[in-house]
Amino acid sequence: MAVVLRFVDKSKQVMEHFLGMSHVTNTCAQSLKDVIDAMSSTHGLSIFTLRGQGYDGASNMSGEFNGLKALILRENPHSIYVHCFAHQLQLAIVSMARRNCMLGDLFDIFAIIVNLVGALCKRVDTLRTSYQASILKKLNIGELTGGSDVLENMSEDGVHSNKKSSIVRQMNAMQDFEFVFSLHFMFEILAIIDDLSQALQKKDEDIQNDMRLLNLYKCVLQNLRANGWDTLLSRVIEFCVDRHILVPNMEDIVVVKG
Repeated sequence: MAVVLRFVDKSKQVMEHFLGMSHVTNTCAQSLKDVIDAMSSTHGLSIFTLRGQGYDGASNMSGEFNGLKALILRENPHSIYVHCFAHQLQLAIVSMARRNCMLGDLFDIFAIIVNLVGALCKRVDTLRTSYQASILKKLNIGELTGGSDVLENMSEDGVHSNKKSSIVRQMNAMQDFEFVFSLHFMFEILAIIDDLSQALQKKDEDIQNDMRLLNLYKCVLQNLRANGWDTLLSRVIEFCVDRHILVPNMEDIVVVKG
């Protein structure tokens, strides 16, 4: 568990310091409370001087009766609980992304690939050591035709059969036109709103500047929606042709599944 303190110094400046990180045997509220008490005691701090506490919305953290916030409030009623703003923003983004089935599938595939590749430190180290030279060589001579090299190597590394089948499924998914299109589409959107994203994460957030950027990028995104599809589609098709990914005939009649 990571603990961060936010406070006002003698010059009335808002400061934020990373206090420390502690291993917890379980994530029940009382265990977390014990860690906070121990860490506060180590640094000569008192829980009675707290004037606020912020976590995500998990029940063990924000539960009304038995959550961590409730345990602290019983000792110090002045430590008002505030839901973590960054986590609220993340939840809003995830909720919006999940409303689109294609993008929801894209993020699901991302999560599975990251878990497969990064599940074990040993696996990651082995992949880096064994395949870095090979991948660099292919990149230098232009023979790297797809992003599935690491997964292909994993599928031949004697992993369990259930993992191997998952790896094969992800390799197939990555070489599908819909996946490539979604990938390029999200890259386009995230590239456009990057300045707004960075502005929202600043400590000295300027709400007027944020609103100006929000209105600006709404116009840019609307222009992409109205006029950018042909360019995006051409770029995706070119990408797929270069990597021998099957491009569907856009003039075909599409039958809705189900």
